[in-house]
Amino acid sequence: MKIGVLAYGSLIDDPGAELRDVIVSTINNVKTPFRVEYARSSQTRGGAPTLIPVDSGGAEVNAVVFVLRDDVSVEMAMDLVWRRETGKYGKEDRYRPKTQPRENTVQVQTLSDFAQVKTVLYTWIGSNIENLNGEELARLAIASVQSPDVPPGKDGISYLINAVRNQIETPLSNAYRQAILRLTGTGDLPAALEHLTRAQAVTAFCEDCVWARSIRTHFAELFERNDRRHVLLQESAAQLFGDLNLVLIDYLLLQQAKLLDPASSGKGKLNLTTNYLLTLNWTAETRAKLTAANDTLLQFKGKIQTARNQLVAHTDLRTRLGTLTLGTFLEADEETFWNALQEFVSAAHGEALGGPFEIDATMQGGDALSLLHRLADAVDYDDMTKGDPGLLQRRAEHRRFDRL
Repeated sequence: MKIGVLAYGSLIDDPGAELRDVIVSTINNVKTPFRVEYARSSQTRGGAPTLIPVDSGGAEVNAVVFVLRDDVSVEMAMDLVWRRETGKYGKEDRYRPKTQPRENTVQVQTLSDFAQVKTVLYTWIGSNIENLNGEELARLAIASVQSPDVPPGKDGISYLINAVRNQIETPLSNAYRQAILRLTGTGDLPAALEHLTRAQAVTAFCEDCVWARSIRTHFAELFERNDRRHVLLQESAAQLFGDLNLVLIDYLLLQQAKLLDPASSGKGKLNLTTNYLLTLNWTAETRAKLTAANDTLLQFKGKIQTARNQLVAHTDLRTRLGTLTLGTFLEADEETFWNALQEFVSAAHGEALGGPFEIDATMQGGDALSLLHRLADAVDYDDMTKGDPGLLQRRAEHRRFDRL
């Protein structure tokens, strides 16, 4: 066997498309000829700890050797290994050894006559975790799960789960694992990952609910309080506020419907909705509360779904050209919707993160009310200038926004 690649971390389960195409066999039950430890925080994994060769500490761990096709040269194999490690797959991306490699330089090293293979390649990159202990590793892994920039399965806990499944054990493995379980209050690594993933999803869902509720509050302050506000908006900018009224109605209906969409739109296409959150693990008490609230929410969805599908999210030709009523609801129906959404959020947040969560986070009136006061001041000012022409001249001397 001419050329092989030594895998002792994520490479075991995910060699990547380029390497996978040239692998002809796998040699199992191999030990690394060097010591390995979770000594590097990987940027591509949201800072999660990854296994690398170390000069001190660590241990020789279980590994495999991927045997490559005979027509693959050492230079080509180095390119493939380096591209898989760096995530660079352009035709011009090739491995070029550095005479003075730095801490973050990915090097491709070779072993001669290892595991009955003439030349075996492996990657080397420097350690960058200063306080190398179980607590620090757990902190980094948990942070990677909570990062919105890390794709599912690329976080530190998923990495550790795969390492354990492949029977990779280092001196820090047990302390690392126990610290994760203690910090998450769970009994095993899959439960810890689900606990953190659930908390992240609930947090994001709560934020979406606050956003939708804030839009509703802005709309109410502008258009639903009293006739005097209607007159003020009419005098200030009738066309603009008329259009804004329609825009906010469309947008609000879309946000309400999105919160209640199915859990998935197809294979691998999950939606952050009430129905998705119901697919997660909950205690029987919490699940009962979530289900009851969601049943109420779905009743409201039935009143707006046709409008959302045929006019708001899409423009159905027959609907656009026709005069059909696509759905109606009463003020009480919408109030029931917001109350049920609050109950859903409170139940989910209470178990996933602890404590209540209020979706009506916008201050009463908020910026919309401030805008109305400004508009009222402007209209009143305009009336004042009509009775005192000299006021315009005096005011012009103090203008801050004379050119907009």
